[in-house]
Amino acid sequence: MNESGEELKQKVDAIIESLGLLKCRNTLIGSQQMKGLSGGERKRTAIGVELITNPSVLFLDEPTSGLDSFTANKIVKLLVDQSRLGKTVVATIHQPSSGTFALFDRLLLLMDGHTIYQGPAKDAVGYYGNLGFDIPKYANPADYFLKEFYVPYKKTEDDLIKLDKLVKGYQERQAGEVDKQDKAITHDEVNSDSLDAHFHSTPFCRELGLLLKRTLKNLYRDPQSTRVRIIQTIVMVVLIDLVFWNMGDDQEGIQGKAGFAFFISINQIMMSLFSVLLLFLVERPVFLREYASKMYGVWSYFISKSIIEIPFQLIFPFIFAV
Repeated sequence: MNESGEELKQKVDAIIESLGLLKCRNTLIGSQQMKGLSGGERKRTAIGVELITNPSVLFLDEPTSGLDSFTANKIVKLLVDQSRLGKTVVATIHQPSSGTFALFDRLLLLMDGHTIYQGPAKDAVGYYGNLGFDIPKYANPADYFLKEFYVPYKKTEDDLIKLDKLVKGYQERQAGEVDKQDKAITHDEVNSDSLDAHFHSTPFCRELGLLLKRTLKNLYRDPQSTRVRIIQTIVMVVLIDLVFWNMGDDQEGIQGKAGFAFFISINQIMMSLFSVLLLFLVERPVFLREYASKMYGVWSYFISKSIIEIPFQLIFPFIFAV
């Protein structure tokens, strides 16, 4: 990831266009409190976030769940396009339409934890026909597989016989394919050293600058959190004043002032801690995903958050004191 700013911009624009997100490129993703992208747009955005690092392998867990058939088909076509660019795409998909199923290159079917098919998707219908599972001519193969190879929680004797037949059929098929595959393998072995050789880390200063810019932009887009902290500070001041108001200079008053000093010290420490902890809980899933993708390091994230938080740690105690 050592591209220049212009190269990165062109790369982002190309990904946005391939994902069909041009019309909503300036729309906030949104949350439970804030309206933003639709479900399908969020799915495509999540895929785009991973594509920006140009990975050689993509793993997707049910990327079409909760989407209509048209949007699901569009996402699968996007993944097929990525595979044609040389990437390996591995995805789990439930109930694909017949048109979506026709886009698959290779298919892996599981039944009760056992592999019962692995190979070209277009050959699955003929393979199961030879085993005695005749798929209706105009039926969706994916629907048939889900229905026919479903295993209930309490297995019957028929379920066990079917499972044994399918597992043995797969093992016999694979025994004949192993030798062919071994002879056909021509690529070099992939290990950790070869993977690290293709990875280029971003300079620390650049990581820090980008994280600072993003954090400031998030603060600008979400002013509500700052307003809440201001209101919280003012309300706490009023409550403390009502409790410790008009203390005298006698023994009892001096003890009250000591308690007052101790209370406000603990209060300001805890308010500062909770504001940071609550914010991190929201950002934690994003941080873990981006850190796993090696977009930046822990120290650059920590220092950027600390730099942005320092002014607030000065402003809110000053408001409290005034």
